[in-house]
Amino acid sequence: MHASRTLAFEVGHLLDIWHVDPGPKGHSCVSRPGWRWHIHHWRLRSLPLISLRRRLLTRCAWCRGRHHRADPVNHGFPGTPRAPWWRGEIHLFHRDCIGIHEAHQTCVCADPLTEHDGYGRCALCGRFRPFGLTHERLARCRELAAIPTGTRPTPPEEVPGA
Repeated sequence: MHASRTLAFEVGHLLDIWHVDPGPKGHSCVSRPGWRWHIHHWRLRSLPLISLRRRLLTRCAWCRGRHHRADPVNHGFPGTPRAPWWRGEIHLFHRDCIGIHEAHQTCVCADPLTEHDGYGRCALCGRFRPFGLTHERLARCRELAAIPTGTRPTPPEEVPGA
């Protein structure tokens, strides 16, 4: 299935409906009259069920912490594989945990040996140095990379009943 164009609708806060084109880019059925009634192209999501699934089953991929309203596990990367509905979502993070995870993936070498001039895969540590990494951002990556794997500095307080 190729999604050349996606149109989404939210019905209250209960249902998320979107239309996905099955054809390749440039051959959109959205441009045809009556595309709204192509119900075989619709995708539906129940927002209360997603919330319940995250609360009961989803854990942060970095710290294994639970999803709470005050500290949601809802940050991820595009193209993340999907898990069956009876399992928690995979590769999702708390807001601060995704930053720590990315810092652990970033080359913070003092004098990196990269593929390109100052960016690319580092031959010394095997991590990736992004293009245009500023000194301030590099310093912040070093601070976050010093946090041990799987831990958080201080998780937000859990709100009772959240």
